[in-house]
Amino acid sequence: MQYNVFPSDNTIKSRPVYVAPECPATANRYICLAEPSAVGLIMAHLAPVNKHLTPVHLIVFSDKTSADQDAITPELDDVLYQPCGRDSLPAMLAAQLNELTLGCHVIAAGSEAFMWDVHTLAMAQGLLDAEITLLPSEDKYRRVFCAHCRFLSEPVRVSPTQCQGCGLTLEVRDHFSRRLGAYRGVCIDAEVPGEVPSEEVLD
Repeated sequence: MQYNVFPSDNTIKSRPVYVAPECPATANRYICLAEPSAVGLIMAHLAPVNKHLTPVHLIVFSDKTSADQDAITPELDDVLYQPCGRDSLPAMLAAQLNELTLGCHVIAAGSEAFMWDVHTLAMAQGLLDAEITLLPSEDKYRRVFCAHCRFLSEPVRVSPTQCQGCGLTLEVRDHFSRRLGAYRGVCIDAEVPGEVPSEEVLD
């Protein structure tokens, strides 16, 4: 586990606190999933691993053009590289895990929402929490779950923000759903319609 399940008393209990692992978890194979900007995090994390003895399969998630793929390919010495679109990510990860035996390890790197999407998919395939490493990027954008219409808005950088589903103005709270990879958003002007504070950049 690469995040603190129980943060200090001064923070929201549900919000993960990420702890950088000192070294890669022991495994007989690594299945790595990353957004393009986070490929370097995985390669740096796995630098001590002899990739001839322990195979590394890197799946890079991107809805963009092959220019992104060309930009990251030179980093991938001795790594099996495979691009992946948003719609095919669940099926691709499931196919990889269905072929593996005990001892594989999943590494997810990128935005918080992406990492927890991968975490949820991996857990659904039977992996344990200890068999998943999360490497967060510097991306501070959030996915926000609207408590009123249940729509997931992203990317969100400020609070309050407008729900992309119902249009309500939401206060983005630090309460976090790991299943959804999202923070809770509640209507900020329910008592006094139109009374909305200034925007604040989320940390």
